[in-house]
Parts: sequence; C-alpha cells; structure tokens
Amino acid sequence: MAITTVACVIEHLGIGGEEKIVLDLLPALRDYGIRPCVITFMPGKQDQKLREKGVKLITLSVKPDILRIPALTAIFKKLRPDIVHTRLFSAGLWGRVGAHLAGVPSVIHTHGGFTFREKRLKRLPIERLFATLTDASICVSNAVKNHLIVDGKLIKKNLVVIPNGISVSRFLRTPPRVPQTPCRLITVGRLEHVKGQDLMIRALAVGSGYFKELWLVGDGADSESLHQLSSDLGVDHKVRFLGTRDDIPGLLAQADVYVAPSRSEGLPVAVLEAMASGLPVVATDIEGNREVLEGVGWLAEKENPFSLTQSIIAALQNPGRAKKMAIAGRDRVVNKYSLERMVRDHVSIYKSCLGGCPRMDSYRDRAKVLRARRQ
Repeated sequence: MAITTVACVIEHLGIGGEEKIVLDLLPALRDYGIRPCVITFMPGKQDQKLREKGVKLITLSVKPDILRIPALTAIFKKLRPDIVHTRLFSAGLWGRVGAHLAGVPSVIHTHGGFTFREKRLKRLPIERLFATLTDASICVSNAVKNHLIVDGKLIKKNLVVIPNGISVSRFLRTPPRVPQTPCRLITVGRLEHVKGQDLMIRALAVGSGYFKELWLVGDGADSESLHQLSSDLGVDHKVRFLGTRDDIPGLLAQADVYVAPSRSEGLPVAVLEAMASGLPVVATDIEGNREVLEGVGWLAEKENPFSLTQSIIAALQNPGRAKKMAIAGRDRVVNKYSLERMVRDHVSIYKSCLGGCPRMDSYRDRAKVLRARRQ
C-alpha cells in the first residue's frame, strides 16, 4: 500500500552519526512519495539544516519527561502518520507509548548500539516490554542484531538489519591515498570516553616520530580532559582540536590515515566516510568496526594505545598495501553502505509493515487491524 507520512522521533538533532543518518534519510524519502516529519525533545545544532531540506520539524520542550507521552499522543492524533519511526532508546521509550495511545497503524524502532551492556542493563525489561508495541526493530549492523538476540532476548523474526549509509559522492573527489611519513592522523566524533580519543593521544605519544599531527574533529564533554592529557604527555603541539565542522570531506582529503579508537560502535558513520574518501583506516577491534573494516583496514586491540601505534606504523611501512586496502574500502562503501541503498531498504520495511492493510475511514480501526498481526 502507499505510505503517506512517516513521523521520526529522535531525542535531538545534535552532531553525531545517528543525527547524520536522519538528515540524509528523511529528505530522500520524498522521492518515494513519502511525507517525512521529525519530532525532537530539544533544539539541536542541525535543526536549521533539516528545515532547509524541506522537512517539517517539531520540537517538544516539555518537562518533566513523562509529559512527552501526552504531547506526542496529541501530535500523532493530529498528524495521523502511517508509521512512527523512533530512533535510539529514549525516543523509543516515549515515542512508542505515544504512538500506541494515538492508534498509529505501525511502529518501527531503530537500535543504533549495544543497549543492554554494562550500566545499561536496567534498560532490558523496558525494551522487552516495548518490543511488544513494535512492528519491526531495525538494527544498524549484524553485531547489533546479535546483541539484541543474545543479550536482549528479543524475538529474532522482528529484527531486520539495515546498515547505515552515507552520501558517497561527497567523498569521492580525491583518489585513494598512499600515506606519507610522518603522517597526519584524523579522527571524527564526539569528544567522549566511548569514542576513545584519549587512546589516540596516548598512541600519538608512543610513536611520536611517525606522526606529524593528530586532528580531532568534534566537541564534547571530554574536551578539557583531552587538552590536559595531550599537554601532560608532551604532544600538545601535535594535537589540533578542530571542533565541530561542516567540511568533513575537505578535512579527510588533507589527512594520511584515519583512526577510529572507539570503545563501542554499532556501525560507525565516520569510518564509512573515511573509507569513501579513500583513506587507509586503523580502528579498534570491536564489533561495529570489525563488521565494516575486516579485510580492508587495520584492526588494533581495544583499549591498547601501543596496538594502535603498531597498526598505524604497519600501514605507513607498507604503502602499496595501504593504497590497496583504501581502494577496497572505498569499493565496499559504494557497494554496501550508500545512502541510496539505505533509503530503499527503509522504504521496503515500511511497505512490509503496512502491506495488505486496507485504507479505512477510521484511522483507529486501521491501527487495530495491524496491531492484531503483532499478536
């Protein structure tokens, strides 16, 4: 059946991989005759970008958080979307309840990471409950899907993998690189513990003679401590904190090696962008990185700055192999992680969730038909 409106619920449109996906995915849905709408709970740095792309944006600044449920319910009753698509845990909590109360025909939720690990175990019973209100759960990688099955005990048949995708053409302007020594390293991401920039600064100190500069692109809570660490290790003259930037393709084009020192990733958008730009990539050996990079990049031991240094040096000492890996990495992104493929996959799952449901006069009656299928 035809889909008229998809309402996407996300905490905010800040600077991050998930927000980039929303900024690219939602406008592209219009090519398939779908009218997108985004609902957030606080203003974000990328709000204006979304509006400039012609997508309706509603910001619900309500406190306490529990009041988000009636606010969302009222909006859904007014918008009458065919599908509510929530993204990440918080938005999934409020959005799925509001959609259920409003009688929205179909509800989809995207899991972008490892929801039930470490301090997040308290989320487990909540997610199991809310899974019963969900027609399909999208996982951004096979690693995330396996986590939801093994650790979350979610029902396998309701989980579908749609890998993140990027606008590849923005990053194809430069040929795959042969890294120079000493090299310029770059990493892009929020300055937070999970992203591992502290590990990269320590790796820089270990192999300082091989490295000309380290560019850290992004802002976040760890900015001050990372400045202090680089000073304490005597490499502050080599570390450049570039802040949040819009010219990522241009910055990647000036670097020799991309480094992803993260402690956890569902499927890293920044790594996809580096691969598309033709950079050799070194990353920590964690599930999300491994799924994207295996065979086309260097994987270093997690939480080990010395291993990061060794892997970067290995790329520098074998420039022929580094270029070959960079070419293979770019080809992988073009073939598997394009924006166009991601959009098609989303449209397909939207149609699948609504397939065969008649267009009824009563929005609530139509919702009842679809909810009965979940039983």
